[in-house]
Amino acid sequence: MISRVEVDVKDGGSGIGEQRISGVHAKVGISSKVTDPIEVRNTMDTDQIRNLLGQSPLADACIDSIDGGAQQMFCYPVAATTGGKPSEVTHTGTGKGTVTVSGTGINAYDVVVQIVDGGVTNEATFTISTDGDSSHSEEMTVPLDGTYEIPDTGLTLAFVAEAENKFVAGDTYTFTVEAPTTSNEAILSAVERVFKSHANIEAVHIVGTTNKDLWASLEAMAQTQETNAGRPLLIVCEQRSAGNDEAVTDYMEAIETDCKSAGRHVAVVQTWARFKGMDGRVRVTNMAAYIMGMIAQAKESTSIAYVRDFPISESKVLELVPTGIEDMYEDLDAARYIALRRYPGRDAWYLASSNTCAPENSDFATIEHARVMYRLVREVYKRATEWLKADFDASEIETEAAPVQADLNIPVEDAIKDQIISSGQAVLLDPESLLTAQKIPVRVSYKPRAYANVVSLTFMAGAVS
Repeated sequence: MISRVEVDVKDGGSGIGEQRISGVHAKVGISSKVTDPIEVRNTMDTDQIRNLLGQSPLADACIDSIDGGAQQMFCYPVAATTGGKPSEVTHTGTGKGTVTVSGTGINAYDVVVQIVDGGVTNEATFTISTDGDSSHSEEMTVPLDGTYEIPDTGLTLAFVAEAENKFVAGDTYTFTVEAPTTSNEAILSAVERVFKSHANIEAVHIVGTTNKDLWASLEAMAQTQETNAGRPLLIVCEQRSAGNDEAVTDYMEAIETDCKSAGRHVAVVQTWARFKGMDGRVRVTNMAAYIMGMIAQAKESTSIAYVRDFPISESKVLELVPTGIEDMYEDLDAARYIALRRYPGRDAWYLASSNTCAPENSDFATIEHARVMYRLVREVYKRATEWLKADFDASEIETEAAPVQADLNIPVEDAIKDQIISSGQAVLLDPESLLTAQKIPVRVSYKPRAYANVVSLTFMAGAVS
């Protein structure tokens, strides 16, 4: 008979030793440079990370997570199935020269070509920015043949100008490039590799926009791994941004029920922002990568929506996009998303909540509640495996089985000591089942810590008593 440890996590719907892992996470995302899993640490600078992962969405996500507080990540690169598609080029100015773009982007870009000195090819000069003119290149001469490859982007510009159709100083040529995409199958395959790895990983960040069908598949995979292998993982995904011509109310209506496809193993970040990274670049990005850094620095029981400890500077988040989404944080919270908000009188951004996709009345409706349970599952499971195939004196079964209960209580006691839970215990339910079913049934129960979701203030004029 194959031996195993069975895991069954009960959700009551009440709304409430060895090296342990906390904050170490994996990233699954697109990189054109590598295919093998690679470790990234906060001791690396941005150039080192990009040398490893290329100028890719995966590299950007690692940099943002380090910015948010992460120390260690394991990256699982996947190949793009569709490269980033450039938009049409918009010309602003009076010049008659033209600029067109070809190729597919290896990342998302907001490209601005600025004409510095007018003229024809091999005469006019220009600068180029890939981050909406937050930073730009040195001044360059338009090549004689008009062809210029933007380094490390997969994009090529074609400049066309003649004697009567010159470029004019001050003119700009702008376009955007969508992020490359991959398939749900590729992502699921990479996440399966995460589950099979022996690295100490607590969570997985799926880099890039995904959809509710993938979230449902990830939830099912995570539930299976938790039950069969005692390895629960929190999986953080990114909701799409609103389309260019999509009204905020229409966008909210379109995404309102998407989180219902998943449960407590999946959390989805909705917020997109103009964000200034630690490399100085400003770009529009989903905030999930930065939030992963916040999770990494938080104790399992600490909410990343804790206002005192987790402000996000206005020098980092310049604005939320699209315009108007800032006022819809209550609707986003009700839809079970993670979103940013402000508090009156405070000059920072904060998480409105730390939701998982579980219903609001779930015991694991927030990331902190899920992380606490997942820590207990992992640590008790590891100790339980040590007792597989153990033999006991059948005539003294209760006395013989007592050390099992004591051993499985060690992770629970550690959680109490670390102030992860308020109280708890592992109880051996029926030692006699060793004789009848060769099974040791154990119940692990605990009391979560209390959280302040509302502070109720009453003010009165009059005598102070």
